[in-house]
Amino acid sequence: MPADQRPALVVAGGPTADETYPEQLRALAQEQGVDARFVGPQPRPALAALIRGARALLVPSHSETYGLVALEAAASGVPVIAAAVGGLREAVVDGVTGVLLDTRDPQDWAATVSELLAAPARAARVGEAAREHALHHTWARTAERVVDAYRTQLPR
Repeated sequence: MPADQRPALVVAGGPTADETYPEQLRALAQEQGVDARFVGPQPRPALAALIRGARALLVPSHSETYGLVALEAAASGVPVIAAAVGGLREAVVDGVTGVLLDTRDPQDWAATVSELLAAPARAARVGEAAREHALHHTWARTAERVVDAYRTQLPR
């Protein structure tokens, strides 16, 4: 993204396996001239505040079981741009509550972020739709869907 269009990037969380990954990301951000703040793992209230203050949440996961962070952002009315993998396909309704990308190409991600941030009214509509979508993803509803899935597979 052109430097004058880049939003500030906040990276929250920590490595799950490769302990050198955060340092690699810091070095890459510095090398690319990206304004990135690495805040590490956050307690729930601080993480919720970070998410609420975001203009968009990016989830470039290679795999995602449930898509909880996308739903947390959606519940806060924040549009989500995510990889089209695993649970993110259910957590994000492509084109309605956010954008799902089938690519890992940084140019495609940058273009998607640029398009969303350049259209504040669209971003607000997507954020509102995301919140409505997230409100339907309760733990009770999820449990019901799991039970229903088992019922369809068990002999009668």
